[in-house]
Amino acid sequence: MKKSHLLTATLCLFLACSRGARDKQSGGPESGGPGNPFTETGELQAVRNTNVVMPSFDWDYGRPQITFLEKEGTVLKAGEIVAEIEKSGVLKILENEKANLAIAEADLKKMKVDNEMALKKLETEYQTALSDLQQARIDTQRVRYEPESRRQVARLSLEKTGIALQKAGEKLDATHQVQEQDLKIQLIRIEQIKAKLSKAEQTIVNFTLRAPANGMIVHSRDRWSHEKVKVGDGRWPGQAIVQLPDLTQMKVLTSVNETDIRKVDLKQKVAVRLDAFPDLKFDGRIITISHICHKKNKNSDIKMFDVEVLLEQTHRIFKPGMTTSCEFLLTV
Repeated sequence: MKKSHLLTATLCLFLACSRGARDKQSGGPESGGPGNPFTETGELQAVRNTNVVMPSFDWDYGRPQITFLEKEGTVLKAGEIVAEIEKSGVLKILENEKANLAIAEADLKKMKVDNEMALKKLETEYQTALSDLQQARIDTQRVRYEPESRRQVARLSLEKTGIALQKAGEKLDATHQVQEQDLKIQLIRIEQIKAKLSKAEQTIVNFTLRAPANGMIVHSRDRWSHEKVKVGDGRWPGQAIVQLPDLTQMKVLTSVNETDIRKVDLKQKVAVRLDAFPDLKFDGRIITISHICHKKNKNSDIKMFDVEVLLEQTHRIFKPGMTTSCEFLLTV
C-alpha cells in the first residue's frame, strides 16, 4: 500500500513539472505569454496638433539655431511669440545686400550718364559725316564740267564720305543697342539684389515664431533622437519646433520591447494610467505599430518598437507630456 501511494505521488509530481515546462516554452504566466499582461511606460499626446515649424531660409544665412523657446505648458493667445531663431546670419546678408544695392544703383546712374555722353559724341560724328557727304555731293556737281581727273576725285570723295556716313550710322545703332542691353542687365541685377533684400527682411520677420491660434505650448520631439527640441538646436525648414495640441482627443506614445512585439496587435486593448493619478484607469486601443525598431537610448542595445494607443475618452486632467503606464491586455 505504501509503495502504491509513493508511486502515485511521484507520478503527480512528474506531471506537474512537465506542465510547468510546457508553460514556459509556450509563453505561459512565467514568461509573460498569452493571458499575462505586460506594462510599458509612455507619454500622453494629442491626436491632432497645430505645428509651428522652422521657416524656410536661404543657406547663405548659415544653420540658424533656436535662441528662445517658450516654456512647455505655457498658455498663449494667437499672435504671441513661441520661439525665436538666430538672426545673425541673415542680418549679415541683409547689410551686405544693402551695400550691394547702393553700389548697383550708383553704377546704374553712372552708366546712364556715360551712355548719354557716348551717344552724343556718336551723334555728332554722324552729323559731321552727313555734312561731309552733303558737301561731297555739292563738289561733285561743281566739277561736272571740269576735266575727268577732277571729276574722278570728286566721285571718290563722295563715295568715301558715303561709306563714312554709313559706318557712323551703324556704330550709333550698335552702341545704342549695346547700351540698352547693358542697362537691362544692370536693372536685372538690381532687381535680384532687391529680391534678396526682401527675402532677408521677410526671413527676419519669420524667425520670430508666433502662435497661430490660442493654445498650450508643447515642445516637439526630434524624429530620430526622440529628444525634445531645445534652445541651441538647429532645425531643417519644415521641421516642427512647438505644437499647440487639440486636447479633445488624446493618445499615448509608448514603446514595446522587441521580445514582446509579437504579443501586440492593432485594436488590442490597453489599460492606461497616469503616473500623477495612478488610481484612475483609462481604456485605450492600439492604432499604430511601428515596423522599424530603434535603440531604447544611446547607451543601450535594447531594441524597441514605437506603439500608439488611442484613448477612448478624454479628461480635464489630461496634459500632453504626462507620463503614463500602459498595461497591454493579452487574450488567451
